[in-house]
Amino acid sequence: TGTGTTIPASAITGDGAKSLVIEQIDKAGNVSASSSPLTFTLDTTVAAPTIAFAQNTGDAVDTITQNGTMNVSGLKIGAVWKYSLDNAVTWINGSGSSFTLKDDGAKSVVVAQTDVAGNISANSSAFNFTLDTTIAAPTLTLTDTGSSSSDNNTKTGTVTLSGLETNATWEYSLDAGSTWATDTGTTYAFTGDGPKLFTVRQTDVAGNVS
Repeated sequence: TGTGTTIPASAITGDGAKSLVIEQIDKAGNVSASSSPLTFTLDTTVAAPTIAFAQNTGDAVDTITQNGTMNVSGLKIGAVWKYSLDNAVTWINGSGSSFTLKDDGAKSVVVAQTDVAGNISANSSAFNFTLDTTIAAPTLTLTDTGSSSSDNNTKTGTVTLSGLETNATWEYSLDAGSTWATDTGTTYAFTGDGPKLFTVRQTDVAGNVS
């Protein structure tokens, strides 16, 4: 039994499909026919979405990647969503189910969604990672022991590498890049007299190749 002209929210509980009919009784005790059913869906909650790498190009656990595309999951059908890079101070509207970040550096991203019923989710847990899309070529220095320190004629065939990123791996080529071999440390020592050609490249933990 109801009073007034509204049905209180407390009388209709539990999310899901609803079908409501009403009838009235006048002071003489006459009971009306039932109204046409009012059908609707009650939806009072929406969960926070989640974020994941579209592709982690680096180590599986170090959260350093060269690919700035993030996938968003847990989106309700028809919901709109947004993401923030400054701890929910400012927001950027999203579309589809992914977004791509640019500019190298540390990132902290949260997402939230608003469903078609108007429910606004809590913010997701912060997704923290480092975007790293570039790496410089190493620098090579020859130990030149000849009469000139710059003519590249030497009796000591040691080449020193500098500019190696922390935890990067490096390779060298003796045939202008046709074939490559992996090495470690920061020096390479040639043996055998004659002309030499030495090329080096490095690969960082994000997967960038110089």
